[in-house]
Amino acid sequence: MPATLKKLTELHVQGLYRSMLGGGLSVRTVRYAHAVLRRVLKQAVHWMLAPRNSCDAADPPKVQRDEMRPLDREQARRVLDTAAECSPDRAPDRFHALYVLAVHVGMRPGEFLTLKWEDVDLEAGVLSINRALSMAGEFTAPRPRRAGDASGPPPAPSPP
Repeated sequence: MPATLKKLTELHVQGLYRSMLGGGLSVRTVRYAHAVLRRVLKQAVHWMLAPRNSCDAADPPKVQRDEMRPLDREQARRVLDTAAECSPDRAPDRFHALYVLAVHVGMRPGEFLTLKWEDVDLEAGVLSINRALSMAGEFTAPRPRRAGDASGPPPAPSPP
């Protein structure tokens, strides 16, 4: 095995990533394999079984993030109208106020799901984001906004 590790190059590792992607594996899976292989080779270098870590110069595939497409004015109106609809056999959606807040303020779901009354100042018209709900179900500090995030609330749907 050590003789094989000594011959391992960045091109071999890059070819592995390419074949994994070509075999139908996701970018995330290939990146996970990169992380595991990198740690294994780091240990091999530490034990002097390999001259260098070939993963250091290999480029794992990049995760392509789809551009977020927010609701347009008409779509936002339809969401809010549907949530507010009342019929004899159907009461308005109990989360209607939450939908209104989400559409008008542009908060992340993990932020508006953790709101408390102490975060709301009705007199000043201020809503403070003090915590967020993580994917693991834990309360955390809210994430800072990134350059691509909306800097302010989206336009309000026009009245009917």
